[in-house]
Amino acid sequence: LERSDVAAAREALDQALHVAPRSAAALVESARLHLRTGSTAEALRQYDEALLVADEPARIYLELGQAHLAARDLPAAVDAFTMASTLDPMLGDAWLRLGETLGRLDRNAEAVEALAQAVSMPPGSSSAGTWFQYGQCLHNLRRLPEALDAYQHSLRIEPEAPYVLMAAGHTELLQERDEAALAYYEQALRLADPVPPGLELHLAMAYQNCGRWRDSQRAYERLLTLAPNDHLVRWYLSQCDLALCNWERGWSNYGARFGAGASPYRPLPFRPWRGEAAPDDTLL
Repeated sequence: LERSDVAAAREALDQALHVAPRSAAALVESARLHLRTGSTAEALRQYDEALLVADEPARIYLELGQAHLAARDLPAAVDAFTMASTLDPMLGDAWLRLGETLGRLDRNAEAVEALAQAVSMPPGSSSAGTWFQYGQCLHNLRRLPEALDAYQHSLRIEPEAPYVLMAAGHTELLQERDEAALAYYEQALRLADPVPPGLELHLAMAYQNCGRWRDSQRAYERLLTLAPNDHLVRWYLSQCDLALCNWERGWSNYGARFGAGASPYRPLPFRPWRGEAAPDDTLL
C-alpha cells in the first residue's frame, strides 16, 4: 500500500472502531492493516480483541496463526491453527497451515495427521501445494510409497512443477528405482528456470546408478566448474573416472571421500604418501 492509502485506510478504520468499538469485522480489518504495515504486535492484540466478540471465530484464529508466523512464533501459530481446525473441521486452510507449521518444527508425525485432514477435504478443494506438503512430511518419516503417491496427486493438479518432480525423483532414488528417478529429474531440469539447488547433482547420481557413466561424468564436470571445491562432487566424479579407466584424475580426486563424508578419516602414525617414487618403502 502507498503511504497515503495506508493513512486513509487507518483513518477510516479508526472511525469505524470509534462508532463500533466491539465490531469484530472492523477489528479484523484493522489487524490486517497493521500486519501489512509491519505492526505485528498491534495486529496480534486486535485479533485477540476480535476473538472476544466474534460469532464465528475459526477464520479469525486462522488469521491469528498467520500473524504469529509473521512474528516467528511457531508454537503460538500451532495453537491458533489448532483452534481454527477444531472450531471448523471443514476449514482446509487451517489444517494445511497447521501441518506446514508442525513440519517446520520437525513434528512430522503430527504434521502428517493434520495434512491428511487437509487433503481429505471435498474433491477439488485440495491444491497441488497441499499434496506436496503432505508428501514432504511423509518423506521425512520415510513413508516413501505414500510420499510418492502424494507427489503424484500434486502433479495431476500441476503437472509442470519442477520442485514436485524433483521430490518425486528423490523418493524413487531412495527406493532404488533409478530409471524412474532419472525420468523425474530430467523432466524437472527441462522445466526449471532457475534450476533448483541439488537437482543437477541428483540427476548425475541417477545417471551413475543407471550405469550411464559418460552422462554422469559430464554432469559432475559441469558442477565442478560451478563449485571447484565441492568434495561430494569430486568424490562422485572420482568413481566415474575410475569406472572409465581415467586413472589419473580418478585417483587424484579419490581423497575427497573424507571431505564428502563417504569414509571416516582415521589418522595413522605414519607419514602420508604424496605419490612420490619410494621403491624401498612400504605402502599401507
